[in-house]
Amino acid sequence: MSWWRVVSRSPLESSPARRLEAHRHVGFSRPVQYAPDPNGCLEERIQAAEERSDPTMFRVENRAQFVEGINPYFDADAVARVFEPWGGAPLEARTSGRLGAEYQMHIDPALVNDMFSVMVAHSEQGDPDEFGISYRHLVVDWYKVYRPEGFPDGRIVYSSVLDDIRQMIVAFRPTVVSCDQFNSAYVTENLGDYVRSRNMPTQVYEETATGQKNSAMYETLKFSINTGLVHSYKDDLNRGGDWRCLLHAMLDSVQLVNGKIDKPRSKELGHLDLVDCLAVLCSRMLGDQSGARRDLLMPVSFIDNESVMREREASARFDTMSAFANIYGRR
Repeated sequence: MSWWRVVSRSPLESSPARRLEAHRHVGFSRPVQYAPDPNGCLEERIQAAEERSDPTMFRVENRAQFVEGINPYFDADAVARVFEPWGGAPLEARTSGRLGAEYQMHIDPALVNDMFSVMVAHSEQGDPDEFGISYRHLVVDWYKVYRPEGFPDGRIVYSSVLDDIRQMIVAFRPTVVSCDQFNSAYVTENLGDYVRSRNMPTQVYEETATGQKNSAMYETLKFSINTGLVHSYKDDLNRGGDWRCLLHAMLDSVQLVNGKIDKPRSKELGHLDLVDCLAVLCSRMLGDQSGARRDLLMPVSFIDNESVMREREASARFDTMSAFANIYGRR
């Protein structure tokens, strides 16, 4: 999306007929309105103050500019908290693992003319909350998106990407390296041979997805994000000049359409493969923790999409029946 601002109002004297067109414009990549940020610049702090004074009205009148779609899958505020400091300090991308942490990696290969994503994460046991419940947290350590235009002939060079991945395997020593089933045979075989040649106790396998498995995986990710169990650093991969990092922008782009998860592809964000990487790692390393004292959690944190759609349909049927009763019952 592009925005424009007037930088000059001087008339074009060269042609009197064009004087009414005498506005020179220049494009810029940020929204016209500043995003609310209590720690940002003056304009961002003013927006944050207005949001605090009336959050509901602010969301309708102001935040609509920052919404990717009409029915986002993840709550925007919960997604923003993913990138807040964790453990007392802002997270930063790591280039190697540390002792005592168990790392896992997921790879989402692509065709040579599409994006190729890879992510490394580990889990940590959180402190008990006010109810004495301790949840496991997912901490994202490193991820990268390879774009076709980043290579000389506009096509991803698998050998170069695999060199990087092998270096990260040595640096993090992950217990598991999984690959999305699409176009992954070569990647899985290559990395499997590599870890065996180095006698590394790393499992390398293809992650087979089904519709049911994918839905459950994303429900786990949504619950974990809503309850503050997912943490990531802010990357610098978003080339669009957006105030959000690339992973943040991708999470905001996931939609719920007719009760199903929709990941609309765009030129800038691709197929949102980083979100798939995060969902796989979250589901595998944290699992479904929503069963722990569900009654004490906020309803939005654990209600699944199927229940939401069923409730909406039931409500719609009730409203329709009530309308008919009001119309025909009074005759």
